[in-house]
Amino acid sequence: MTRRTLLLLALALGPRPASAQRVVLVSVDGLRPDFYLDPEAHGTELPTFRSLMREGVYAESVEGVYPTVTYPSHTSIVTGALPSRHGILNNYVFDENGRFDDWYWRADGIRVKTLWDVVPGTTAALQWPVTVGAEIDFNFPEFWIPGSDLPWGAVMEKVASREILNEVGPLPAEPFDEEPLEDLVFRAAERVLETYHPELLLVHVINTDTKQHRHGREHREVAAAFERVDRALGRLRSRIASLGLAGETLLVVTGDHGFIQTHTSIHMNARLREAGLLEAGPDGAVSSYRALAWPSGGSCSLILKDARDAEARRRVEALVAEMLAGPLGGVMVKVERADLDRLGAMPQALFALDAREGYIFGKNLEGPLLTPSEDLGYHGSLPSHPKMKTGFLMVGPRVRAGVAVPQMRQIDIAPTVALWAGWELPEADGLALRGLFEDKD
Repeated sequence: MTRRTLLLLALALGPRPASAQRVVLVSVDGLRPDFYLDPEAHGTELPTFRSLMREGVYAESVEGVYPTVTYPSHTSIVTGALPSRHGILNNYVFDENGRFDDWYWRADGIRVKTLWDVVPGTTAALQWPVTVGAEIDFNFPEFWIPGSDLPWGAVMEKVASREILNEVGPLPAEPFDEEPLEDLVFRAAERVLETYHPELLLVHVINTDTKQHRHGREHREVAAAFERVDRALGRLRSRIASLGLAGETLLVVTGDHGFIQTHTSIHMNARLREAGLLEAGPDGAVSSYRALAWPSGGSCSLILKDARDAEARRRVEALVAEMLAGPLGGVMVKVERADLDRLGAMPQALFALDAREGYIFGKNLEGPLLTPSEDLGYHGSLPSHPKMKTGFLMVGPRVRAGVAVPQMRQIDIAPTVALWAGWELPEADGLALRGLFEDKD
């Protein structure tokens, strides 16, 4: 029998004994620490976030990984590794056709151990990125098929665990129904805790991210989205307590990136096409290229078809130098290969370009270099950018109370969680922050 078969048999026979410890890790996509550090500045009331700050530890700033987009970030959260080591380098898989609409859905792209790999007991995940096909006992992964006419429920039946579909309930027709999807995920988290008592529960909600993309950093809809999350977190904490699990549960609330205000898209591939470094066919896709830009929001990487193509390398370097010497020097900077190595980012890139605030990189293969951005807010910029910082809060047994961490790294989260739970995560690049915990007996 497989581990999953034995697990289902045990559940059918009756409730399992409660574990001595469990981790509930909630990712609030686009979580900015300024919201919980000073909610009044945003016209919000966030009593659950504030109680987490009083009763546990919280970070004033969490530095993410590069690029500061959702899929590399979430993989670093659960591995403690940098993208060049864990293998999830962007939201989109590199696409030689230049369309960039296939995401890093599948967990088999992760090259190091994850938290769910090292948990000795039951695991569950709700809408966590890069978990399609993961060895998670009860899994409802983040997944959709771009351009598909299939209802989302039919799509999810192909990738989600049958048992967890029963807990989730009816699905909306589209995967981005914002508030309904968030409500569904939080309700499912409560039911999964009650039914399966997982030692690790991963939860990812996206409404705060969606609202900031649509409206920018500061808007009443953004503030309302954070208040909705605060209420849902309060209900989740209450449910953990009512189930008698509070004394054995570590609750972690974190995010993946911050946000900048945006107004303009830079279409590097249109410029590369104009320079004769790529060609597009009648279907609008790249038919051949010597150099191709791989966008990731506030940054993009420049990829050579053949790393040995010295002439293409020279032409790309000269083209970018010319752009930076002109008006575009004020809207983007070059990130050299040595800096990318230090950041553990974009291993196949010749170099990267990082947009200044207000600008992001688009996907167009033709037309003007600059167009109005479809989004008023975005991310993906260098993790050192102050507005790219995200948040972290943690409460539970042995966690110190009211402790502020001025600065930590996203890659420190998994080792810190593993230390509390007694799990081994030897491939992490980050550090376990021992000082956040009281000494064990």
